[in-house]
Amino acid sequence: MRRLFLVVLLLALTGTTQAIDIKGKWGLGVGTGDRGLPSELWVTRGKTTRTAWLLYVDADQYHSVNKYRDGNETYSRSVGLTLGPGFRRYTRPQEKLSPYWDVNATFFGSRGSYSTDSPYYGYSTSVTKSARAGVDFAVGVEYFLPWHFSLAAHTSVLGVNFNRHWMSGQSTSGSRGWSEGFNMDISPRLHVRVYF
Repeated sequence: MRRLFLVVLLLALTGTTQAIDIKGKWGLGVGTGDRGLPSELWVTRGKTTRTAWLLYVDADQYHSVNKYRDGNETYSRSVGLTLGPGFRRYTRPQEKLSPYWDVNATFFGSRGSYSTDSPYYGYSTSVTKSARAGVDFAVGVEYFLPWHFSLAAHTSVLGVNFNRHWMSGQSTSGSRGWSEGFNMDISPRLHVRVYF
């Protein structure tokens, strides 16, 4: 009986999964950020043996204080949130190592503040807000491990976005503007995913 249990356990632990196994399953994934720390959260819903719907969330925060010898001090802080739905298609869903491509709609909002404190000019501050909507194209390759875990190398390739920004503060009378952008960017990140 003990040997049978060990054989069954060994088979369960060494079982294989492929992309075709995600059909009808939910998935959670975490991707590394710019500094190697977890920052991206992905929710996946397998629709067919080749395709999945995605929801992507990424939050970022930055804060710095600089003090200079002449007595000047600068403070900056920013908070940003990106989210959006997407679509993933696997090119070889029957393989353990399956390449894929993604198309994602992204919506981004941020608020940043910058202030200076100078013994000569006094204190001034400005606030910047921005909103962005865009479409991104990404590629990756996912290696499916036993227990419905996977590791993936993932990178954005190109994107098109439209930006709206506002600025206000003591040192400026306020400004608003629109901008459009097209970017090609290769920034590989490691993703860890689990399906259930």
